[in-house]
Amino acid sequence: MNENSFEKIDDYLHGRLNHEERMLFETEMASNEELAGLLKIYAAIESEMPLKQKYKDDEIALKQSLNNLNQIFFNTSNTRVNTKEFSIASNKLYKIIASIAAILIIVAAGYFLIVEKKNDPKQLTNNYINENLTSLSQTLSASKDSMQQGIAAYNDKDFTKAISIFEGLYKKDTTNAEAVKNAGLSHLLNKDYDKALDAFDILSKKKNLFSNPGLFYKAITLLQRNKQGDKENARQLLQLLVKEKAEGSEEAEKLLQQF
Repeated sequence: MNENSFEKIDDYLHGRLNHEERMLFETEMASNEELAGLLKIYAAIESEMPLKQKYKDDEIALKQSLNNLNQIFFNTSNTRVNTKEFSIASNKLYKIIASIAAILIIVAAGYFLIVEKKNDPKQLTNNYINENLTSLSQTLSASKDSMQQGIAAYNDKDFTKAISIFEGLYKKDTTNAEAVKNAGLSHLLNKDYDKALDAFDILSKKKNLFSNPGLFYKAITLLQRNKQGDKENARQLLQLLVKEKAEGSEEAEKLLQQF
């Protein structure tokens, strides 16, 4: 059985053969048990997966269809497929069925890897971090200022130095919201998520700030840490931000749509 046979079966099932071609194909099927069996297998797969496009947006439907195919071809108690009628004893046909099954498994596995990657908590926030948090704004007129030195270290990805500067500034002045925010971001990009959470928790509780991204950064950090319960806690924080239209609410809404 070659690739042309599959193409001809597909054309036959979808009415793309003219009258003469259709008659020739049906005549061939009448004398070719293997081809007739393959047609029924192909048709069964088509009936279970008729709209391939919808599975890109409907994981549940894809899982159900794959489960149905498994029941049809590999559950010996099913009544939808007569294995004798398919001549499964034919070694060649058996190999074809196995090949179809293998292709389905590979396609499904690839799909689910994409879906899992898309819904992975870290993946959800990686783009935001890469686009928004890899550098901090720095003024040109204050190069000797400690805050600017910390920002320069941050932008150079010297997070150990940046943390030392920002935390030192905050110890001297606990009203310095920018210092604790930048310390938290430094810990976040340094993958010290527990310390980042501590900093953002302090930031989120500060009052009378023009804007306070503490809760949003806390949610981002929870998704990056990704311990048990972190995703749900992050979801709740994001929902709160959206509800209260607080700092980061627009990005929070975008993230929630991907959960």
